Amino acid sequence: MLWWKRFRSTKATLPAATTASMLCAVALTAIWFGAGNQQNEAQRFGSTLANTLAKTTAGDLLDNQRINLAVIANHVSAMEEIDGVTFFDNANRVIAMSGSQDGINRFTATASIDDTITGYVSLHLSTQAFQPPTPWLRWMASVASVLAAPWLTVMLMQLSARGNRSLPIVSVKQESAGATPSYCVMINLINQLALSKTEREQAIADAVNMGREVCAVYPGFAMPLNGQGACLVLNQISVSGLQALHATFLLQELLLEYETLGQFRCYLRTAVCPGDPSEMNLLDASQMEGLANVDADLTLAALARNNTALISNEVYGNLNDIEKSWAQPFDHPILPDVALGQTLHSISELPERDARLVTEQAEVILGFS
Repeated sequence: MLWWKRFRSTKATLPAATTASMLCAVALTAIWFGAGNQQNEAQRFGSTLANTLAKTTAGDLLDNQRINLAVIANHVSAMEEIDGVTFFDNANRVIAMSGSQDGINRFTATASIDDTITGYVSLHLSTQAFQPPTPWLRWMASVASVLAAPWLTVMLMQLSARGNRSLPIVSVKQESAGATPSYCVMINLINQLALSKTEREQAIADAVNMGREVCAVYPGFAMPLNGQGACLVLNQISVSGLQALHATFLLQELLLEYETLGQFRCYLRTAVCPGDPSEMNLLDASQMEGLANVDADLTLAALARNNTALISNEVYGNLNDIEKSWAQPFDHPILPDVALGQTLHSISELPERDARLVTEQAEVILGFS
């Protein structure tokens, strides 16, 4: 069954992986989208500063105040972002200069009073000052987002599962022709009288949904029965008697762990399906040869104990000698009234290896449902 577990895990992981990827992408976009363009910032700073100097020194340029302009040039070029400043008169002659004039980031502004040009200001920005720092915080936030996305996805899916009790329905192929010997797990909702109509319908829906999960492991079809329970129909061609037992115990373990108000008991018997149950999308008990008396079968299921498998003599006959040794003859005072002439057997537990396999299957299903 290792191949199935890997396949099942891969299928079930795809929606979770997609959700985690989307969450991670959104988080990384939010972290990095706001990163400013350093070249644009330098352009804006240089242009603004050059125009400000031109406006504030227009009078000094008109009066040819070389000392004042030299002092201003020294102060401005002392800034970390500025390599050098040059003041020109209206004839483009240098009046005052400070710092280096070799930078490639040069910005020039015209100084004027009213409509009269009094000179020009030229400044060179430091290339190093506008180099973007290493975005340690952004990188740390990105790593945290990548690590947190899977956990957040699991939390969201668990919260979603609390509000939505329905489980994914296993897709089935079109019905095929030909009678097919089958195993039938009859599931009785034994506490139906203690439930309201809505609760009873939900419990039966839970049993059918869990049955469909079992049918993803053991090919078959799950359907409700007369508003009293449900039925799993398993193809005897692809499911052995031992696997039918596994399916019976797996279903009960899933229903025990799943959040449902229903309490269920199971009876495993044989019948004949009009087609391959694993390929049918519609089936009713009335179409099954051997299920003419569903009420009696559900009554037999009600006689079973919790987490045991009550099996018919036909199922018992399909087991090998070792598997038969697990079963005990079953007797009950009302058995002659509901199953006259029938011999039933009960299996209270599976051997350790088989029980462990069933538990692992249940953990995989519940972990991704």
